[in-house]
Amino acid sequence: MDFLPFYQDYLENALSKSKFLLLRILVWLLQVHKQVRIERLAAYLPIPILYQSRRKKIQRFLVEPCLSLVLFWFPLIKLINVKEQIALIRPVLKLLSDYELLILGDREFHGVELSYWLKKRNRTAKKPIYFAFRERKDV
Repeated sequence: MDFLPFYQDYLENALSKSKFLLLRILVWLLQVHKQVRIERLAAYLPIPILYQSRRKKIQRFLVEPCLSLVLFWFPLIKLINVKEQIALIRPVLKLLSDYELLILGDREFHGVELSYWLKKRNRTAKKPIYFAFRERKDV
């Protein structure tokens, strides 16, 4: 079972090889057996160790600090939002590459990462790309 390339890259960088492999196996087990209970997953986990050891392995994995909401999932969600924004803007920039552009973004189009991406695009653009995004006052 393969993840989408974007997720695969992120997960491989965020997790050790063994944790990444265990995550892939668990996702596969969830898809095949459609069971969310740890006991069921442990019963099907294809690792040659005792059932209780497999169960504890899954439990320890699920409470790993590296999988915390703040350290693991927030950066992933942040990357997904930026990727979607870039996917929306890129075709417009290509279509209108012969013109000077001004991009105004409200709450949906915000973030320092998107600004850096547009600034980087400015170096290779035929005409300048101007942009302004509405941000929270603490950004």
